[in-house]
Amino acid sequence: MMISPEIYYENNLKNKSYDHIEKEIKALNENIEALENKIKNHNNNDIDFQIDPSPETRLSMYKKYLEEAIKALENYNEDEYEKYKSSKITNFNENIAYIEKIEFIEGGYLTGNDIRLVEIMPDHIVMHIDRSYNEFRGWDKITKKDFPYNKEVFLEKLSSLNLGAWENDYTNDDIVDGTQWDLKISYNNGIKPFLSGGSNVFPDNYEEFIDLMAMDYSK
Repeated sequence: MMISPEIYYENNLKNKSYDHIEKEIKALNENIEALENKIKNHNNNDIDFQIDPSPETRLSMYKKYLEEAIKALENYNEDEYEKYKSSKITNFNENIAYIEKIEFIEGGYLTGNDIRLVEIMPDHIVMHIDRSYNEFRGWDKITKKDFPYNKEVFLEKLSSLNLGAWENDYTNDDIVDGTQWDLKISYNNGIKPFLSGGSNVFPDNYEEFIDLMAMDYSK
């Protein structure tokens, strides 16, 4: 049984964050595309067409849900969004002192992977580097070295990046290869890890973060 668009709005969109609504829209678009393909390639023996609600009914309802989600996103005005981003930045920066490690990976089929693990010690920072080999960059080494910044300087630079405003997902589904990246920041005060990542799409200050992680590909 499918719920009405009004109930869908109350359960899934009302008072939800901008990021949450964007995820709803992405999921609905994926479901709509899958159902359209299923209906287009309909097989009479497909059991999915013998149950209720049928794929046609689900497709019709998902499209109505999508309309509700798009309206909810449009109603999320700029002032509210900026206030929301500001609260995320504040929350992130308030917990910087509790970071215990930062895990970051960037790579792709043609470029290999550059993996960074930054461990925040009581009085210093250690960075582990794992560069996988590829014919373009020629990496084939695993090293462990002191981070180029002292702890205080590093955390100040991290705070200035406003990572709290980064979205959970930056993905361009139209590009198959290219660059993929994932970031996980873990804390020692019990809060959930900060997660962000993507494929061929990047936050505005992504290069500044790359610089902070000392990812100098010329060495």
